[in-house]
Amino acid sequence: LRSGKLARTLHEAGRAGWLLAAPRKESLSQRGVHFPIAHVYGQHGAGKSQLFERILLPLAGIADPKTFGVGDMKSLFRLNVLLSSTNAIPMVFDEFRLSNVPPQALEALRSLYDRSDSLRGRADQSLEVYTLTAPVALTGEDKIEDPALMERCIIVNPQKADIAERDRDKQPTLANRSFKQLAQLPLARFAGPYTRYCLGTADRYDEAYALTTAAFPMMIGDRLRNNIAVTLVGLLSYAAYLHDELGMVPRTNFDAAFVNQVYM
Repeated sequence: LRSGKLARTLHEAGRAGWLLAAPRKESLSQRGVHFPIAHVYGQHGAGKSQLFERILLPLAGIADPKTFGVGDMKSLFRLNVLLSSTNAIPMVFDEFRLSNVPPQALEALRSLYDRSDSLRGRADQSLEVYTLTAPVALTGEDKIEDPALMERCIIVNPQKADIAERDRDKQPTLANRSFKQLAQLPLARFAGPYTRYCLGTADRYDEAYALTTAAFPMMIGDRLRNNIAVTLVGLLSYAAYLHDELGMVPRTNFDAAFVNQVYM
């Protein structure tokens, strides 16, 4: 990540884009597009859990937000049930620590990117099939070090200083005030109309992928290019929703320079 508050603010667009793309996950998967995991790591007190519980999960329509813990990953059966229980509503695993995650859980997370099936044997020797479809976010102090899992993630590293209640001059910070104001709004009301809009309109992936290619013409890896494009799908969809359904703002003209600044 670049240094400086502006760059970190722009990088938050990647996290918002991931959430806003979640209602399109199933349609993207049917096209063979892989949906990345959101990995948010950082020091204690950087606002990782609070942002999901008070802002992002309510925006996804969850009036009483709940996150899951690493303990929910220790049973492969429970993890399979969770990861196959939704294809649009984000599922957040908080306090993620690599030292506490069993190898089979990491393999399930890698498989999630490819929308793979997980098989479990029954007593009658038949098989129970779990199709892993959930949009998943991992939050915690540990950064993922597994190379195969890392390239299947959108990685965000929020800083504690960015959400401080007061700045060096003892003045209230804009970020902290904005967070508190947002958290007081009935954010769950957004999900229904926005999801209906997404289900009834084109997914915009081709546009997002073309923008990503223009912003990063060099070789950056197919998975990374795809992951950026998927989060751009969310930003493009949100801008179109505001324009088409609410008439609130003019349609945003995303260009390669904007994309490069957000994701560089």
